[in-house]
Amino acid sequence: MAHAARAPPISSEADMLLVTTTRSEVAMPRRWKELIFVTTLLAATLSFASFASAKTDNVTVLHLTAVDVESHFVDVAPTGGPPTLGDSFVGSENLFRDGRKVGFTGLVCTAVHVEHPPFAFQCQATARIGGDQLTAQGFAFDQPSSVFAITGGTGRWRNAGGQAVSRDISETESTLILFISDLG
Repeated sequence: MAHAARAPPISSEADMLLVTTTRSEVAMPRRWKELIFVTTLLAATLSFASFASAKTDNVTVLHLTAVDVESHFVDVAPTGGPPTLGDSFVGSENLFRDGRKVGFTGLVCTAVHVEHPPFAFQCQATARIGGDQLTAQGFAFDQPSSVFAITGGTGRWRNAGGQAVSRDISETESTLILFISDLG
């Protein structure tokens, strides 16, 4: 549901994490840190998913395409250069399912972590699908895909929870897979 602004390339020095020990210093490649984080997150997600599936089997999966309609990047002081704390992205997208327009999304993403990569944007989005609303929020990082929590909605989606997975196809288009659980 959201596209984060692309951060500038990271220098090779910034790709290393310095780990201090009592005997000596050891440089840990950033990709190892990311692998450990992703593995831990995956294990936690899978254990939560098995718990959640025991609670409800009522999951709706929607495959959508989001196409940018309008957007604006608000660059707060200091302006120019990489993102600074408080910079924000505001935009809207039309939503399509099997080539047919089914709704639209409004979103706001604000830079909340910029001192050391990865840059993080806190995003809130509301989608109007078939006359009802669905809300999502979460962090977007400088990467082609993001996962957001579905936090609720109105009408058909009034008891909604779940996840929204967004993957960039191009600068103006992305795929959305919504895993919507009825928590009611």
